[in-house]
Amino acid sequence: MSTTFPLRVTTARDFSKLLLLGSEAYRFLVYGDNRTRHDVHRKVIAQVKHEIPDFILQTGDMVEDGNDGALWPIFFDVEKDLLR
Repeated sequence: MSTTFPLRVTTARDFSKLLLLGSEAYRFLVYGDNRTRHDVHRKVIAQVKHEIPDFILQTGDMVEDGNDGALWPIFFDVEKDLLR
């Protein structure tokens, strides 16, 4: 079974505002492909912490090689303030 929700998507600064009819608007962030360039990843997360979206969708490619156990601690160190 699926449910269909009428919606309108608009942009506000760098984030999207999604308005479901009959409910409050909320802000969300979609990002991903941060598997390399940890310096840039840190800058993105620092900005996210200032904006405080209602929820975040991470689209994947979190580390360059998911089988390399040395990369995951870097990812989690960058993301630690969002993972609560």
